[in-house]
Amino acid sequence: MDTEYQVDVRAYDLGEPQLFSVASVKVYV
Repeated sequence: MDTEYQVDVRAYDLGEPQLFSVASVKVYV
C-alpha cells in the first residue's frame, strides 16, 4: 500500500492529471 500511495503522491507532485488518473485506477484495481 505504501508503494501505491507513493505513486499517487508522485503523480500528483508532477501535476499530471492523466497520470494521476491512471495511478488512481490502478490503486482501485
